[in-house]
Amino acid sequence: MAMKAHPFTVRTGVQFILLMSFPILVYGQITTGTIRGLVTDPDGNAIPNANVAVEEQNTSATIKTRTSTNGEYVVALLQPGMYTISVEATGFARGKHTDVTLNVQQTLQIDFQMALGRVSERVTVVATGAPVLQTAEGDGRASTQRTQLLSACLSRSGNESRPARRDSDYRKRE
Repeated sequence: MAMKAHPFTVRTGVQFILLMSFPILVYGQITTGTIRGLVTDPDGNAIPNANVAVEEQNTSATIKTRTSTNGEYVVALLQPGMYTISVEATGFARGKHTDVTLNVQQTLQIDFQMALGRVSERVTVVATGAPVLQTAEGDGRASTQRTQLLSACLSRSGNESRPARRDSDYRKRE
């Protein structure tokens, strides 16, 4: 008498094999890639909070991010294609990598060593019509003006009976 396999056991075995192969099937369905990198200064120190832009060259779709406190950036779930990666940070010249090819299931490491930026703005201060304050020698006008100002303030506040102080009242007595 031959033993027949129980149908439940066969079905359970097939289900187990399919379940175990599921991760392999899912892995084959990943159609994106990742671009990551490190942004440093000329001495190799990390540059935190640098602006990173990853642009797909055919569609001009751009993803923007910032570097971490360690100077690292990661842009995941990118469609395969040709990319331009740009980095900007205060005090540094703009960094750029073009024609970066990303394939399916690929992780690219694109690092930037930023060059110091050039000062491109000039601030010019021009004094127009403002009197020049002479601090080298006193001519007596400043103390007279101070006394007049104090008198005007006191008279407006209702303290006309209080005498105005003179400049000599404010000086330290030796």
